Amino acid sequence: MTHPSAEVIVDVDLVRRLLQSQCPTLADKPLRYHDEGWDNFTYRLGEQYSVRLPRRQMAVPLVEHEQRWLPEIAARLPIAIPVPVFAGRPSDEYPWPWSVVRWVPGETPETPLNRANALRLAEVLALLHQPAPQDAPHNPYRGVPLETRNEFFVERMQSVEAEQAFDTERMGSAWREALSESPPRDRRWLHGDLHSQNVVLADGHLAGLIDWGDLAAGDVATDLAAAWMLIGADEIRREFFDRYGADVSTQTRARGWALHLGLAFFVIGEGHDREDGRETIRRVLSTG
Repeated sequence: MTHPSAEVIVDVDLVRRLLQSQCPTLADKPLRYHDEGWDNFTYRLGEQYSVRLPRRQMAVPLVEHEQRWLPEIAARLPIAIPVPVFAGRPSDEYPWPWSVVRWVPGETPETPLNRANALRLAEVLALLHQPAPQDAPHNPYRGVPLETRNEFFVERMQSVEAEQAFDTERMGSAWREALSESPPRDRRWLHGDLHSQNVVLADGHLAGLIDWGDLAAGDVATDLAAAWMLIGADEIRREFFDRYGADVSTQTRARGWALHLGLAFFVIGEGHDREDGRETIRRVLSTG
């Protein structure tokens, strides 16, 4: 997807100076630029760490949420996540908090998850999706009632009608079915952004989940959209939901979230993201 413009200038020299002034015990490790997404710059720091720095003001609360909550969440998950090991402070050279986090080694999947990894993901999500405390973060875009996303969904569906890429009548029917399900009353922890670029495999096995900026409490159906975003076979998808323990209502809402997120990827994304969106929508419309 096309990234919004960065609101700050960050380079290796700046990151090195921040480390030297605030985290000197790690400041001498090799440092190099790795990547940037919508919200953060990422620099590799030695073999075990990376430095995450917000690239726009909107991302600052996301880093703060990771610093506050990921250590607690990591304690109950059987896979690796990028737990912050140091919380950087704003300075004269850089205006926002930043983090040193543990690097999660491996690679992102190029194909749908196999049965073993899909069932492992179901087990991990069941452990993650525990009741959240009152002060857990709220995300206005993820974990919320699907009806709050209706305007965006309808606009995007109308935008693809001319392309005739999808059966928009069937899309609308699946969306309305998901909207008819009442959202849960309890708020549970969720990752918030489970797609292929945030799943890590090592030696072919599910090893980690990364990019927890959308961490929030809400409807876990947002995460369970991964059943269509990451799993290709209907049989494996059914086993995924059985292993997780999702009831029919949750599965229906998850299908709606998959449709919503797949459409967003297709409309806004480019290249790999756009194809991921197309494939997610195709899977949704071929099931249920």
